[in-house]
Amino acid sequence: MAACRPWTRGKGRVRAKGARWSQPLSDRGLGRMDAQWMARARLPSQHILQFTRHLAVLFGSGVSLVRCLEVLLEQADHPVLAEVLWSISRDLQSGRSLSAACNRFPRIFESTFVSVLKVSEMTGQLHASLTQLAEWQERDGRQQSQLRAALMYPAFVLTLTLVMSIWLCYSILPGILAGLVGNGQLPLPTRLLMAFVGAIRQPLGVFAMVAVIAGGLGGGIHFWRNPSEAMRRRIWGWLLPLPVVGPALRDCSLVRYCAAAQVLLRGGTDLLKMLHLSAQASGNPWIFADERRLRKAVEEAESLGWAMGERRDLYGPILPSLVGGCEEIGSLEPAFYRTGQFLEDEVVYRFQVLQQALEPVLLLFLACLVLFFLLSVMLPLYSQLQTL
Repeated sequence: MAACRPWTRGKGRVRAKGARWSQPLSDRGLGRMDAQWMARARLPSQHILQFTRHLAVLFGSGVSLVRCLEVLLEQADHPVLAEVLWSISRDLQSGRSLSAACNRFPRIFESTFVSVLKVSEMTGQLHASLTQLAEWQERDGRQQSQLRAALMYPAFVLTLTLVMSIWLCYSILPGILAGLVGNGQLPLPTRLLMAFVGAIRQPLGVFAMVAVIAGGLGGGIHFWRNPSEAMRRRIWGWLLPLPVVGPALRDCSLVRYCAAAQVLLRGGTDLLKMLHLSAQASGNPWIFADERRLRKAVEEAESLGWAMGERRDLYGPILPSLVGGCEEIGSLEPAFYRTGQFLEDEVVYRFQVLQQALEPVLLLFLACLVLFFLLSVMLPLYSQLQTL
């Protein structure tokens, strides 16, 4: 049964979010979609994991790839996922490989994902590679969930504090501060608070505050989706030396690095390409920048473990030691597997330490803010009482 277009089932026509087509695909040619939309299309990580896991199960049961995609398309509950599955199915029917079809969606399927599929198609290990990719995505999803859980509480407290502070400065404090005017020389905290309250109550001040917040959110979202390499290296360079944040980020990137290296090596990828793709999958721009040095060391027949040991600030103490030991037996996959397993437990501990370290910092910040408000109001009143 040929895969039908997701938005043309039945009599209605449903357009996928973000799609940019003006006519049915059958009128434009087999397997052709808007190239710009395909380059920008995104999917939540849970849908990518669901696709990989279900495809591995169906293909491992002896179902053909085209039929697997048709079954997944019938069960798709996300419009973009439906469009992606439909496109991959049509590409397979027109003679493309699965890796080539997935490569048309660079923001959905990472280069590591596509490379593993390409190698597995040549070696006949597609089912095993899909299973490994699903396990890698599950591990990555757990790590991202732990990071979000560690940062959610501080973000909530800071946001609530900002909203409450603006509300106080806009509604309650103006009346209190108005009664302090004319009491002689006001202390510096009171003058600063009066200047801030007066600024945000003006239309220009409100516009400036909204512009700053909107610009910060927009810039953060743009950087998150389209980060420049120079800015990413600068931010990581600031964060890595920090006492608690730096080790947590390093271990997170190493978990991704080791998981990608294990999947690539098990799929039959050569060592030089594995180093490049694993560094890219780690998300750490400093590891990606150091990848050329490691490749040069391998090309010159030097020890990979020794080369990693020269940058223990990036690779930690465990990975270089295990890689050096496994080089002697001629198999690097156990080194990356054991390091990834150890660091995954270490990341949980690092996030717990980070969360515990952020709590006193937040309390100190809130205490300083409350103290500033109290001093701004109480100091003039205390001076006025002394003159009575």
